[in-house]
Amino acid sequence: MVKADMVMDVHCVRSYVGYTRLARAATRLRAAAVPVRLTFRPFRLAPDAPLGPLPLGTVLKALFGEGAEAYIARTTGQAAQDGLELALGRAVVGNSFGAHLLISRAAEQGRAEPVVERLFRAYFTDGLHIADPAVLREIAAECGVKTAHDESRPDGFLLDTSQAADELRAEMDRLRAHGVTGVPIFRVGDRVLCGTQTEDALFDALRAALPTRSAARVGPVRAAAPPLGCAAGRSRVRVGAVR
Repeated sequence: MVKADMVMDVHCVRSYVGYTRLARAATRLRAAAVPVRLTFRPFRLAPDAPLGPLPLGTVLKALFGEGAEAYIARTTGQAAQDGLELALGRAVVGNSFGAHLLISRAAEQGRAEPVVERLFRAYFTDGLHIADPAVLREIAAECGVKTAHDESRPDGFLLDTSQAADELRAEMDRLRAHGVTGVPIFRVGDRVLCGTQTEDALFDALRAALPTRSAARVGPVRAAAPPLGCAAGRSRVRVGAVR
C-alpha cells in the first residue's frame, strides 16, 4: 500500500491540476496491482470569504485589473493541456468550508476521490456554487455519499457546530501552524513536494515509496521535475505538517 496526502482547496486551480496529475499517477500504479490510498487535507485560500456567491470574474478583476482576461486565457490554456475544461467566466466564489466537510464525510465512506474530482469540476467547469448546501447534497448523492446519520437532518454534516466541523477547523489550524500558506502540497512516504508537480514526478514519488520488490513491477524512477510554480512553493512547511 502506497499512501499519499494532498493539501488542497477546491477553489484553487493549481490544486485541480495537481489533483488530476496525482490521480493519474495513482491510476498507473493501480494498473500494476499496487494499492494506493489518497488522503486530502483541507486548506482555504480565503478563510474569511462569505458564503457568496460572488462571480470569480469580479474577484479576478480586483486582483489583476486589466490583466484579468489575460490571466483567464492563460490559465484556461494551461489546464487544457491536462485535459481540463475551465469556464472561469461563469465560476462563482464562496467559502469552501462546507465542501471540505463533504470531503471529510466522503473519506469516511471511501469516496473522497470521486467527490474531490466532482467538486473541482462543479466549480471550474459547471459554474455551480459549491458553498450552497443544496449543491453539496446533489454532489454527495451523485457520488454515492451518505451525508447524515439521521436522514431527517440532511444538512447535518454541514453544521458549524458539529464535531466534524470542529475537527476540520483543528486540522486547518494545525496545517497553518506548521507553515502551510499555499497549495497544493503533497506528501508521499517521507517526501514533501510543494507546488503543481508533473504527473511523472508524482508517479516517481509514489513508486519510490514502495518496497523494492514491488517497485520492480512498475519500472525505473526518473528524476523528479521541479514544481510548476505555486504559492506553496514559497511556504516554509515544517516536518510533520502533512501526515
